[in-house]
Amino acid sequence: MQPKMRDIMLYWIYSDLPYLQIARLLFMSESSAKVLFYREKHILHNQLQEKYGYEL
Repeated sequence: MQPKMRDIMLYWIYSDLPYLQIARLLFMSESSAKVLFYREKHILHNQLQEKYGYEL
């Protein structure tokens, strides 16, 4: 997992921060934060499905 993607996931899941606040913390646009979050979510979904047959 790339560091920025990891940070976005952690802020969103554990800190329950909105995308705008996450984007400001990571010095990026809100839309970039959303895109990176959804890309990483898709990657994790595929990894869980391949390894464990798990669906989110």
